Amino acid sequence: MYSVVAPFFGCAVGIFLLGTATRTASPKGVIIGSLLGYALVLWVSPGLLQLPAGSWEFAAWSLEESQYALGKPISKFWLSFVSLTGTVVCGYVLSLGLPRRAEHSLRNLTIWDLDATSKE
Repeated sequence: MYSVVAPFFGCAVGIFLLGTATRTASPKGVIIGSLLGYALVLWVSPGLLQLPAGSWEFAAWSLEESQYALGKPISKFWLSFVSLTGTVVCGYVLSLGLPRRAEHSLRNLTIWDLDATSKE
């Protein structure tokens, strides 16, 4: 069950971080970034395998069956971190190129504006 919930949890935390910790996040950039973060988990989870020699093989589906049987797949607990990182990085980069709201409508919405609200 955790392998199903973890990618969504990482995307949700990434959306929260983009919305509260950055001023450059745009709605379209965040939504596309979260979809890309989830797609990253779907791409990485079946394809990352640790071999007995200590090396990591990314394209595990290209290995022979005997090598694949000796490998150890990535832990399910890393899936939320992968989706979080993918969401934040992709959402932030995409938001830089997409139009966003006017600066005055974004006041008092991020952690960077906490000092301004306490002085008023």
